Amino acid sequence: AALAAGMLPLCHGSDTGGSLRAPATWCGVTALRPTPGLVPFERRALPFTNFQVQGPMARTVADTALFLSAMAVPDGRDPMAFPAVGRSFADLEDVDLGRLRVAVSEDLGCAPVDDGIRTVFRDRVSRFRSAFAACEDRDPDFAAARDVFWVLRCVHFLANHKQRYDEYRDKLSANIVTNYEAGLEMTAADVAGANRGHGDLYRGFQDFFADIDILICPGNAIPPFDIDTGAPKTVNGQPMANYMDASLVRSALTLTGHPVVALPCGLDHTGAPFGFQVVGPRHGDAFVLAAAAALERLFATDRDLARPVATLENLSL
Repeated sequence: AALAAGMLPLCHGSDTGGSLRAPATWCGVTALRPTPGLVPFERRALPFTNFQVQGPMARTVADTALFLSAMAVPDGRDPMAFPAVGRSFADLEDVDLGRLRVAVSEDLGCAPVDDGIRTVFRDRVSRFRSAFAACEDRDPDFAAARDVFWVLRCVHFLANHKQRYDEYRDKLSANIVTNYEAGLEMTAADVAGANRGHGDLYRGFQDFFADIDILICPGNAIPPFDIDTGAPKTVNGQPMANYMDASLVRSALTLTGHPVVALPCGLDHTGAPFGFQVVGPRHGDAFVLAAAAALERLFATDRDLARPVATLENLSL
């Protein structure tokens, strides 16, 4: 979807552990993981979950917001859906960055992040930190995020893939099989503990947001990897326990239910597109899009921060 968004005006996709945000960041385009329920999805196997959120992707924040206006239409078949004035997303307010209180985190206090990505992140933030009323380095309390997300993801896979697993196990990807079989080994106590931990994490994140307007962190923890080798098994030489560990900088935010904009910002140390996650308050989708648009305008004034634009010469088709 992200590659398509580089060549097409509008695209959409789903996001559980970052399937909108990761490709958008790696392709130099914008995406929104909205507050769950803003974009209805009646085919969710588990009706009350932050997983499988549908969202828009486009080249710019304005185009992403325009597409959201068409997607944010209440549908009673989704029990998490809530009313929203869709047209409000197409006309974003002007946000004064100089009035924003911002928290910055390299790894959310829990996620493995490639050393090169850390260095690029620090450099980029240093270039615009002074644009805000206040900008402090602060991590949320996500100590339990990894285990909570993995257990709830396994439950999600059990709900979604039983028939596929029973009938076509040998044809499924190794990741689906791994997730499903890990779920089979879990107990009701494991699931109850993860749900309780999810509630604690959510409430703690509301406290974290009490005195800030947005949180900025890396859009991806690693540079793009070869699809044939799959998700990296190590980050900075440290082994990952499962294939989702290198995605924790995104999946931890999934648990919060807060809207997140993937916003491009130049290139990383490998020459691939680089970008941020800009996290807003829960139900603050219009506001976080407007804040991201203000950042986008700021980045456009600096060649190193501006969105990298693909050309026919540098696209391999």
